Amino acid sequence: MSIKIYPHTNVLNSRIEKLGPVLTNNREDATVIVLGPKPINLDQFPNVHTIFRNGIGTENVPMEEIKKRGIRLEMPSEDTKRIIYEETATFTC
Repeated sequence: MSIKIYPHTNVLNSRIEKLGPVLTNNREDATVIVLGPKPINLDQFPNVHTIFRNGIGTENVPMEEIKKRGIRLEMPSEDTKRIIYEETATFTC
């Protein structure tokens, strides 16, 4: 099975040249989603088996649908979460 990544975030914009062959804007072809902060409707992604959450929190992740469909959800590491929290705290103080 080939991997087709749907970039549901702008984080991959700087990598498009390297990732070009595996990126897709066709939601039906996507097997992996890199999920940013926007909500997503998984009904539009019939072939997705993995979601990588770019960022922290799961408020925009349809958890019930993921469980029902057996989709794998990957979240940032604890080190990454700590860095994000620290940077957010720095900007808000």
